[in-house]
Amino acid sequence: MKSLKILQIGMIVVLLVFGQAAFAQVLDSCDQWGNYCSGDYCVYNNLWGSDAGPQCITAQSTTQWSIRSTQSGSGVKTYPNSSREMAGENVTIGSLSSCTSYMNVSTPGTGDFCTAWDIWAPQEVMIWMNTYGNVSPWGSYVETATIGGVSWDVYKNGYPGFVRRSNTNSMTVDIKAILDFCVSRGWLSSSGVIEKIQGGFEITSTGGVERTFTMNSYSVSYRTGSSSTSTTTTSSYTTTSSSSSGNIVVRARGVTGSERMEIRVNGSTVATYTVSTSYANYTASGSGTVRVAFTNDNGSSNDLQIDYADINGTRYQAENQATNTGVWQDSSCGGSYSEWLHCAGYIQFGSSSGGGATTSTASTTTTSSSSSGGGALGCGVCNWYGTEYPMCCVTQSGWGWEQSTSCISESTCNSQ
Repeated sequence: MKSLKILQIGMIVVLLVFGQAAFAQVLDSCDQWGNYCSGDYCVYNNLWGSDAGPQCITAQSTTQWSIRSTQSGSGVKTYPNSSREMAGENVTIGSLSSCTSYMNVSTPGTGDFCTAWDIWAPQEVMIWMNTYGNVSPWGSYVETATIGGVSWDVYKNGYPGFVRRSNTNSMTVDIKAILDFCVSRGWLSSSGVIEKIQGGFEITSTGGVERTFTMNSYSVSYRTGSSSTSTTTTSSYTTTSSSSSGNIVVRARGVTGSERMEIRVNGSTVATYTVSTSYANYTASGSGTVRVAFTNDNGSSNDLQIDYADINGTRYQAENQATNTGVWQDSSCGGSYSEWLHCAGYIQFGSSSGGGATTSTASTTTTSSSSSGGGALGCGVCNWYGTEYPMCCVTQSGWGWEQSTSCISESTCNSQ
C-alpha cells in the first residue's frame, strides 16, 4: 500500500508540473496598473475607472493573456489591453503606406462590454469589433460607411468611434483606411504622430459575477513610404543575427536560455540553435516549406517563443500561422495562431526558394521592397503566373475585394 501511495503521489506531482509548465507566465497580477513589456509590445491590466471592481490578469506573453473581471453598474471600469508602443518611431498618419492589426479573442458573450482597438494618433480613435449589452461610443451617430471592406457605424463627439455592424471575435482591421477616413473628415491631421495601437476589452459590467476574457492573439504591422523604399514593421529590434547569412531569418527567445530550436526545410533540419532569453535572430538557408521546431521540452520550465520568420524577405508573424503543434491549447499540445511552443513541436511558416541574401527580389515575394509601384492598394504587387495583381492589405487568404479593387492575399500569392 505504501508503494501504491507513493506512485499515486508521484503521478499527481507529474500532472501538476506538466500542467503548470504548459503555461509559462510573464505576468500574474491583480494590481490596478499591473503590466509587462517586452520589445515593442506591452500588456496592461488597466483598471482605470474610479469605481472598478476586482480584476486579475494572467499573461503568457504581451499578446496572449486572459483576465478575470467582476464589474457592475454603468460607465467603463477597465480596459485590459495589448499595446504596440510606437512612441519614438516618428510614424505619422500621412507616412503610412499600410497599417493593419489582427486580434483574436474569446469573450463570455454576456454583460456590458466591447472588444476594441484604441489608437492614439495622437488624438484618440476607437474601433469596436464586437459589442454586448448596453454600450456604445461616446458621441452621436454620424453615418454608416464601408472602410477597408468592412461596414461600420461611425460616431463622433470627443473622438471618432467605429462600430462594426456585425460582431466578430477575430479579424484584421485596416487601420490606415480608418485613419485616412478620419483625415478626410477633418477629424485628424495627416501629420499626426501615432503613439500606440492598443487592442483589448472595454468592460462596463459583468453582472456582478466573475467573467473571463481571453486575448488569443494580437499583432500590428505597418509600412511607411513608397513601395520602393518601404519598411515593414511589427517590431523595432536591431539585434544581430546569430548566423551571418541565409534566406531564412527566425526571431526567437527562450524562457530559461537552454531551449533548443531547429529550423527545418522540407522536413530536414538545416540549422540548430540554443536560444537565449533575449530576442535574437537565427538564420538558415534552404528551399521548401519552413518549420521552426522546439525539441527539448523538459516538462517544467522550458518554453520557446517565436516572434516571426522572414523568408526571402517576406515576414510571417508566428501568431498568424494556422499550424502550431507545440502550443498548449484546450488542455493539450497542438493548436494554432500563437507565438509559443510549450511542448515539443513546430510552427509551420511559408515556403523558401533557396539560399542567398535575406532580401528577395523574386517577383512572387510581393511584400518586400522590390514590389513594383506599391500596387493599387499600396501593399505590393503579386506576379501571378506572369500577370501582376495588387496585393491585399487586409484579406488573409484567397482573393479579396478592397477599396473597390480586386486583390490577392499574400498567402495565396506565395503558394504558386
